[in-house]
Amino acid sequence: MENQPTNPAGPGPIIPNEVSPTPNQPPTPTPSVNMTSNPGVAPVVDPPKKKRKGLTAVLITLAVLLVLGGGAFAVAYIVSNQPANIAASAINNLLNAKQVIVDGSVDLSITDNQLGLQSLNFDFDTQATETGQTTTANINAKFTDGTEISAVNLGGVIMQNGSLYLKASGLSDAYSSSLSDKVTEYVTNNYIASYDNSIINLCREYSNDTELFTQCLSSADLGNNPAARTALENMIKQTTDVIGEVVNTIDGQWIEISVDDVLNHEVFASLSASERQSINNMYDCVVDKRNNFTSYGNELSNLYSQNSFLVMNAGQNSFYDISLDASNLANYLNAISRSRFASDLAACANTSTDSISTNITANDVANITSQLPSISAKFDGIFNHHLTELKINDRKDAYTLTSDLKFSYPNNINVAAPGNTRPVTDIINDISQQIQSLERINYSI
Repeated sequence: MENQPTNPAGPGPIIPNEVSPTPNQPPTPTPSVNMTSNPGVAPVVDPPKKKRKGLTAVLITLAVLLVLGGGAFAVAYIVSNQPANIAASAINNLLNAKQVIVDGSVDLSITDNQLGLQSLNFDFDTQATETGQTTTANINAKFTDGTEISAVNLGGVIMQNGSLYLKASGLSDAYSSSLSDKVTEYVTNNYIASYDNSIINLCREYSNDTELFTQCLSSADLGNNPAARTALENMIKQTTDVIGEVVNTIDGQWIEISVDDVLNHEVFASLSASERQSINNMYDCVVDKRNNFTSYGNELSNLYSQNSFLVMNAGQNSFYDISLDASNLANYLNAISRSRFASDLAACANTSTDSISTNITANDVANITSQLPSISAKFDGIFNHHLTELKINDRKDAYTLTSDLKFSYPNNINVAAPGNTRPVTDIINDISQQIQSLERINYSI
């Protein structure tokens, strides 16, 4: 007899208990027992195996869904992020935007210094909604002689009713510190040129006699005519003083421009009542179309989809380099001239689109686009794209232009009319009086 493991409690081999089956019931499977030869160690019983087919099916289904869903997402992502689709989506969103902010800068460096201007810089911010638009801009300028103009601030507000407000601040300081000398130089040169021309015309009666003609010009020379020189200097001073007064009149004033006020000013006294009313009606109509521009957004974006003229190639730092398809741009411009938007605008002027329809050719566009600066753009979004930044660069023999514009689309812009405004008619009256004082200056020398 072979040796069997012994039970510490008594002799004999260890035999698992068997369960007797009940009638009409199959016997319960007996769990397997790992036998151990080490006395005192309890036997290890393996649990019964469970069926995993249902779990496996679920896992396979999930895997298939993930693969198919991920594939569909990838396809949608690839399609929507094709450059042409990015441009179409961004244009659609821009045309239909309820509110948009554009801020940035424009820098112009001038190498052709005929005007004595070396550089110009504009920093601006525009906030536009369906109820109005506000724009602020700061201007800085440098001249070749080292003088600078800084901190001139421009402001503009357009309200939903069509009222326009403009303001220029810092003009008086800029004029007194930098511009007055340049204005004086400009006025002086023009007055001297005008004086010389008038003297030449007076002396022409001696043109047949060279000696007399020369004597005439010599006697009229400002260097030989102290009285004429003094009179000219007085004229220049009075003129520049009046220009300074005009600048002070405008500086820091919010000027309200209302079509009704302007048309009823004496400047337009020659217009009949019906002509004034016609102009007023046309202006109100254009303002209405401007206020409802988003209602034309789908039409204009659909026209772009049919004639996509932006060609985008991946550039640096997530920017796309933009070029134009001349043929599609020509088709787009022709289509716009026959659009509902153009038709409604033409109706404001009591005309039809037949009078404004265009027949622009690809060659016409190519001749213009060949002179355009380089443009690059950045967009955000995965499926729904927005234009977020636009860079413009242009280098010519006479100048270098750089511009960086940033776009955002908030929902909390509030455009309000400024306070403490002056009607533009008051400003016109003040300036008219100042100009009339110029007319009273004795220009005879």
